[in-house]
Amino acid sequence: MGIDAAFIVLLASVSLWVSAWLYVRRRENEWRKRQEDLALRIEALGTQVTRALLEREMQSDRVVRQMQSDLKLLQTQNRQPTRETQEPVEMAIELARRGEAPEAVATKTGLPSDIIDFITSMHSRRIRH
Repeated sequence: MGIDAAFIVLLASVSLWVSAWLYVRRRENEWRKRQEDLALRIEALGTQVTRALLEREMQSDRVVRQMQSDLKLLQTQNRQPTRETQEPVEMAIELARRGEAPEAVATKTGLPSDIIDFITSMHSRRIRH
């Protein structure tokens, strides 16, 4: 084998090694790019999940605050009867004190008969005489 043949074999070997090295580098770059892309997608997904969890927590907080507000309002209403519920009762007491019959008191106030019976039994002049 002459110098020309040895040079050609050496050149072919170097070309093969350079081609292999370039192929490996290209594959490394592709894998690195894919890894970076996946990392960005994972980060974006994590951000979306975190945002969704925060929004759900904020919505839950709003619902809880609204329920607490409603409960407080109901408690306040139960402690202080409204004038709407007091007026018929006050009218029934006044009518019973005047001596009206239970049927007349029920007609004028619209209260149930059991409440009328109780009010007239407690406040009627007829029974106290």
